[in-house]
Amino acid sequence: MEAEKLSNWNRTTGLIYKDVLIYAIAAACGAFFAIIPLCKWLSEMCYMASMIGFVAFYMRLKDLTVLADPADADALKKLSLGILLYVASVLVSKIPVAGLILDAIASIIAFIFMFLAYSAIKKSTTFPNAEGAKLLTTALIIGMAGALLSIIPVVGIIGKILLVIEFVLIIMGWKKIATPAA
Repeated sequence: MEAEKLSNWNRTTGLIYKDVLIYAIAAACGAFFAIIPLCKWLSEMCYMASMIGFVAFYMRLKDLTVLADPADADALKKLSLGILLYVASVLVSKIPVAGLILDAIASIIAFIFMFLAYSAIKKSTTFPNAEGAKLLTTALIIGMAGALLSIIPVVGIIGKILLVIEFVLIIMGWKKIATPAA
């Protein structure tokens, strides 16, 4: 990468990391508070706050896509689509009755797009600090398991714990990606 492009890359990944911190910490707090029966309202507030981070993350990801090599840009476009679908799934989950089905469908499709994106990035030879995508792939799998377990009444606590672990891994993965490339 040329010097100016590399500088923009490092700046953009640094900003993305800050957006990831916002959504990951808010979502991890939301998952934690969901474990406590009287804190459901606080959990919902945390999840809504995480949406702000997701939207900012989505917008900055568009900037990173412009800076990436063509193969990496395709993976980042899939990631952007996955994030957009995830945000949509959270919004449609608020619709009574039909929201549960629409949420599940949109979440599964979002998972597939994000999984494809992170898998492509971790194999890339041109994406700076691509090893962070390995942690992000693991986080995605743990998050899906956590989401599925969260549905089950008694086992749901284990699912919420897995969701907290997911968001910690997301922070660690994006921290690796955001490490300034030379």
